[in-house]
Amino acid sequence: MVDRLHDVTGAVLAGGLGTRLGRDKTMLTLGGRPVIERVVTALSEACGQVVVVARAKTFELSSFPVITDIYPGRGPLGGIHAALSHAETPLVFVSACDMPFAAAGLVRLARSVWAGEDAVIPFVDGRSEPLQGLYHRRVAAKAEEALAAGELAVHRFLSRLEIRWLSRSEVATVEDPAMLFFNINTPADYRRAEEIVREMAAAAGTEGTRGRL
Repeated sequence: MVDRLHDVTGAVLAGGLGTRLGRDKTMLTLGGRPVIERVVTALSEACGQVVVVARAKTFELSSFPVITDIYPGRGPLGGIHAALSHAETPLVFVSACDMPFAAAGLVRLARSVWAGEDAVIPFVDGRSEPLQGLYHRRVAAKAEEALAAGELAVHRFLSRLEIRWLSRSEVATVEDPAMLFFNINTPADYRRAEEIVREMAAAAGTEGTRGRL
């Protein structure tokens, strides 16, 4: 078992309104487990501590501290800023609560290649994945500058940072990128996530049966 990374805090962003989904993402379940619990569990396997970043103090999650946005209503960048501002460790791995197949291995991979940059971010199939990335807490100041300037788009914010990009081949050593970066934005996404979980459970059951034969 790999030791937890005690210089890394895991931060799960739980502030999404779920407008396209039509429901609060923090209330979603898959396979009888809250989606957010799946993400928190994955991060807790690799990080020395895990926090949840929420819109308001009304949100609670057993056993894990919940912090609230310093700049409410500013979207994911506001959540990243809050996580970095509250961090007690130099590094923070950020994951969105609507990405149910987050993996501890990605946290460890990002930490292993970090060499002092502002962030380590996957770049797969022509797209960056800033909501599955590792940030140094000094980035909080740059996030505050962006928020003060009304710049809320996280992908645009990345241009302010020195980034070590993770390639598809690097990410694939951990998990299928299509799984890692799958997120639930629409009812169709949610149905597909439910299908994936059922398929995973069936495969696990099959492997378990083979192991007993």
